[in-house]
Amino acid sequence: MNKLAIIHSSLSNEKISSFLKISGCTKWLPLISDYERVRELEEVLAGAEKICDISGDLQDTADLLRRPFYEVTAELGVKYNSLEWWANNISERNTMKCNLFLHCCYCYIFSRKMEEGEDFCVISDSRAVIKNITDIAEKKRMDVISKTPLVIMDGRFGAFIDGLYKLILHLSVFALTRLNRFYHRTITERWKPLKNPDVVLHTWVDEKCFGPEGQFRDRYFTVLPDYYRSKGVNKATFVTFSYRNITRSLWDAFSFLHTNKEDFIVPRDYYHIGDYLFPFMLRFKQRRFIFQHIILKGVDCSMLFYEYHRNEPIHFEAMYYLLIKRLANQGIKPKVLIDGFENMITDKMIQLGVREFMHGTEVYGFFHVAPPPHVLSFFTDIGEYDVAPLPDRIICNGPKYKDILAKEHFPEERIFVGAALRYLYLHNIKKASGDRHDNFIILVVLPIEKEVVIELFYKLKAAIGGIDHYRMILKPHPMETTIIEKIKGDFLPDTEVFTGGMDEALKKCDIVVSAATGAVLDCVMADKEVVRVGRSTQIDFDPLAWFEEFGRPCSSIDELRKKLIDAEKRIKSQSYEKPKYSAMLPELFSPMTEETMKPFLPPG
Repeated sequence: MNKLAIIHSSLSNEKISSFLKISGCTKWLPLISDYERVRELEEVLAGAEKICDISGDLQDTADLLRRPFYEVTAELGVKYNSLEWWANNISERNTMKCNLFLHCCYCYIFSRKMEEGEDFCVISDSRAVIKNITDIAEKKRMDVISKTPLVIMDGRFGAFIDGLYKLILHLSVFALTRLNRFYHRTITERWKPLKNPDVVLHTWVDEKCFGPEGQFRDRYFTVLPDYYRSKGVNKATFVTFSYRNITRSLWDAFSFLHTNKEDFIVPRDYYHIGDYLFPFMLRFKQRRFIFQHIILKGVDCSMLFYEYHRNEPIHFEAMYYLLIKRLANQGIKPKVLIDGFENMITDKMIQLGVREFMHGTEVYGFFHVAPPPHVLSFFTDIGEYDVAPLPDRIICNGPKYKDILAKEHFPEERIFVGAALRYLYLHNIKKASGDRHDNFIILVVLPIEKEVVIELFYKLKAAIGGIDHYRMILKPHPMETTIIEKIKGDFLPDTEVFTGGMDEALKKCDIVVSAATGAVLDCVMADKEVVRVGRSTQIDFDPLAWFEEFGRPCSSIDELRKKLIDAEKRIKSQSYEKPKYSAMLPELFSPMTEETMKPFLPPG
């Protein structure tokens, strides 16, 4: 009988090492989403136990399970079609914030490993994964021994406590917003009531949106407000705050919006205080969902679905459904509401609200992203056609993305090609030439997610260690520069941090290395070679994965080192010719023309 040891990664290094020795297992499978913890355990266990590399298998498994995952969740959507169903993580399928799909991939990898007939150990950071693989192993009559810490708090109770904490924060901001509006309505008399516009734009606000003299800079719709003004279209902007990226006080931020010459819809100006109980009511109704016989490619993942449902958080973004009701009650019924469409809970609540309370209003979804295939929330399944809340019109960035959306089961008759508003600058980006220098300069374009930055940096550092003439230039994401302080102590000699524009950064380097960020599009459209680094125990969110000409990201440090050495030889040879990736630009990102702006106009 095969032996399986299962350990929770939160245990101390000493306990894990000791338990592994007692179990007699010499190989361990890292089903851990936190790369730093994997890296730490790899060092601790290097003397006796061998880690099983799952990086390549994980990406292959994600490709394999991707469509079956859509199909089973679509069946659940048809079965439970309701407001509470579309306001939960399982229906949203957002792999950037929910690890359900990742954990399904873990269980599939475990089931394949189990078939090899060897004793081995699983170390995981998820109790749901541990429960699911224990169930799989026991059904196969494996000898299972496990070591996990005691659970102090039930997941449902923890989610409720977290919901109460968020409720206090939301109510605090609600009170501040109302006080700010009262101040500007009665004291400064600069607040003016909103009149019914032709178009409502839903956008996200951070510090860069606040321009001088009250000028609002929309980072998502960019030139669209000016285009509306030129066409005589009245517009109001419905704002969602990105709080972590606002440096001014909330009072000043709300004052900017409440006293602006442009029309803004600040949701908390319209909510009733009782509306804040609405997310709790939805969570209570979600208790009726049952998850049984959830089979993905022969692997029973029912326990994973049950655990994620059990620990479902309170979703305050569900209140957007009520916001639409409150707006409609005050006579705000535009011809069209344009949402930055990502097929997430916020989008679905807005669409359901418009269906219910704003009869005659159409919803346009601006598919503003360059979508990685493994961010599952960006797409849908044909089985959901008749029930899923989808926009009346989906406006995408270019012909290539229209093809992708159609193949990914969105209704083709609803898909329109519009101007790539967020990517218009790519049509003016300078082609990268590169300065002359003796060293081989690597521009490291860092993503916004801190854990991805950590993995990218340390993998690259290991790959180029010992090659004296290799130099790193780190370009942090403009919304996440604090991560530099965390890794600064581990810089290689002559490492540079560059915070200027991408044009200048590309001139300073020979090649670009990056991971999981749309910023690689800037580089390839400037005809620069890019090496992408894949994740070891996480799914890759690679926007270039649709295109075979770019290949797959490097899955190991050795592969990354080899790619860089080969690229250096090629780039420095006399016969080297730069890539012509920019030829793809018109297909991917449409320029601003009268034809590509028409899809954004309201009907009539």
